[in-house]
Amino acid sequence: MRDALFLEEWKTLYAAAMLEFDDTQVRHRIMKADTVIRARLQQLPETSSPRSERAELQSALDYLRRLTNILPADLK
Repeated sequence: MRDALFLEEWKTLYAAAMLEFDDTQVRHRIMKADTVIRARLQQLPETSSPRSERAELQSALDYLRRLTNILPADLK
């Protein structure tokens, strides 16, 4: 049950960061999603299939990094 809640939490926070249009909130949402995703990665076993949650998490981190790179300098 805890894993299911964690799965929903990181996905919700990730979506919120990716869809945030408010410049005053976007950096905060990115940081929060990044923290939860990295925590979830620490909980998962190292050996996982390519279609696993681990792969989803790594992809989410990549997109968050890309989003951070396109933010105006004063928001980074």
